[in-house]
Amino acid sequence: VMQSLALGGGRSGILLSGFCIIVAQTFMVATAKICGENSALYGRKSLFLIGLFSLPLRCLILNGLLYIRVQHGSSLFLQIVILSTQILDGVGAGAFGTM
Repeated sequence: VMQSLALGGGRSGILLSGFCIIVAQTFMVATAKICGENSALYGRKSLFLIGLFSLPLRCLILNGLLYIRVQHGSSLFLQIVILSTQILDGVGAGAFGTM
């Protein structure tokens, strides 16, 4: 994701590359906290499955967004939507890290 955003052009590409790390790490910490608190209530297996299914879902969404970007060109809105797929990456990393 970071490479595709950096190639987007100019200063916005550098800024979005930085946000790529910040978004993923923020959601990873939040997910790890939520999984840690709720693992006794819901069981670790169900929380692990949430993390497991979030990454293929992220890949499918990202694949579709990059296809749209190739077909119609890049805009700042599309780059921000591509950046938002890092939320699912953070959810998966937080769940895997906690379990």
